[in-house]
Amino acid sequence: MVQLMRAAFGEDHYICQFQAPGKMEAKIEQITSEVLFRNLFSRRLDQKMEGLSQVKESVPLPAWTSEEDIAYYVSEFAKHGFTPPLNYYRALDLSWELTAAWAGSKVTVP
Repeated sequence: MVQLMRAAFGEDHYICQFQAPGKMEAKIEQITSEVLFRNLFSRRLDQKMEGLSQVKESVPLPAWTSEEDIAYYVSEFAKHGFTPPLNYYRALDLSWELTAAWAGSKVTVP
């Protein structure tokens, strides 16, 4: 899966950037999680995560996001950091391998 992403979008795509343990975490540590979430929700970062080092401290939030929302995400990510969610992307190839037996299966609704 990661190879497909590299081939389709290049090494700069966020999924490819997330593969090296510690690298993205170090970039995120250079800014606060509040600033990261403000910029993510305000769509200041694209799929290549360009501008991560140039994020703005005070970004107006879109109408669908409140200050309480940002505070919630900041408090939740303060508990365990960003490594666990980034590990999801690092395990994409393994996830695809483990679910290969169900390729083409239909979900049946009870």
